[in-house]
Amino acid sequence: MKLRISRSALNTLPTPGNERRFHWDTKTPGFGVCQHPSGKVTFLYQGRINGREFKKKLGEYPALTPERAREIVDEIKANGVLGRDVIADNRKKAEAEATAKAAILTIEKLIDQFKATRFVTKRPSSQAEDLRRIEKTILPALAGRDAMTITRIELDLLHKSMKNRPYEANRTLALLHTIFAPATLDGLIRVNPAAGIQRFPESKRERYLTDDEAARVADAIDFHHTDYSETVSAIRLLMLTGSRRNEVLAAKWEDIDLAKSVWSRPTRKTTPDRVPLNEAAVAVLRDLQHLTGRSAGDVFSLTLEGRITALKRVWRSIRRQARLSMRLHDLRHNFASILASRKVPILVLSKLLGHASIATTQRYAHLFDEALREGVEKAVR
Repeated sequence: MKLRISRSALNTLPTPGNERRFHWDTKTPGFGVCQHPSGKVTFLYQGRINGREFKKKLGEYPALTPERAREIVDEIKANGVLGRDVIADNRKKAEAEATAKAAILTIEKLIDQFKATRFVTKRPSSQAEDLRRIEKTILPALAGRDAMTITRIELDLLHKSMKNRPYEANRTLALLHTIFAPATLDGLIRVNPAAGIQRFPESKRERYLTDDEAARVADAIDFHHTDYSETVSAIRLLMLTGSRRNEVLAAKWEDIDLAKSVWSRPTRKTTPDRVPLNEAAVAVLRDLQHLTGRSAGDVFSLTLEGRITALKRVWRSIRRQARLSMRLHDLRHNFASILASRKVPILVLSKLLGHASIATTQRYAHLFDEALREGVEKAVR
């Protein structure tokens, strides 16, 4: 269908039905519009340049006006007379822009590199925390950015915006430092923008049970044992071994020798940690064998995710009954505090806790000092 393309003509086009309709201009050969079933109208031009036929979409109406569309057609035709292939030029320009865009080192690319390297060596719980910080904090602030343009001032402001959550702010900053580190080492970025930013001071997160609290927890655990025997057994093992949550929940019978009271606890290292089990821990494990009827495979039922969910739910209930404000992970700190107060050597404690470096165990050094001070005081009584 032919018509004089103008705003009034386009505004009064009949409904196209279920098929596209093409309308060609009566003044400018090759200039037309395509009317889509959705009602969208697109300007187009078809012609010949250097002996080659082509059809080009110019833009959509009304964002592109008929007047401007005619000017574009005139430009294409004028360049064609001069021997310039505007279509090919535009295609090359678009390809060059796409190549340049692909070459930009975005924050997303650095995150992908992090996920393929350092991330995979972390424990599942640490991976979950990293992903949460990336999705909730880092990407909302930096998505799409060229990593080379991200400055220390920006990251400092991001860090300061979380001042009410100092621990979370510091962990996020540490994660950003790790994400930027490879690009810095490869010379793609001159300076790591997350370096040199002052961390917030953190109050100690360790929490230890008093004798009265320990008695209340023991009573609450006994109360829950009937209905949640497996989950309560997991909590008891956390208290008796000082192990991490996922180490206990992912335990397998093949790694446990009850006859020798030894647990070959898997680690990220090539060899597992051989951890001696006390009599109480062995008794808990024997009860689990009797309860589940299993002596091979996973120590606990359900999937790892299911075990984690059950553990959190039961621990919340135990805390309420014991009138206690304490994280599950604090049971690990409590285990360490008991051994430190009984003058267990720090090297032994480091081995029992599975610390990769004794420097990590030094956080309990003050407890050793207190135990030694008590010994000195007894000498003068």
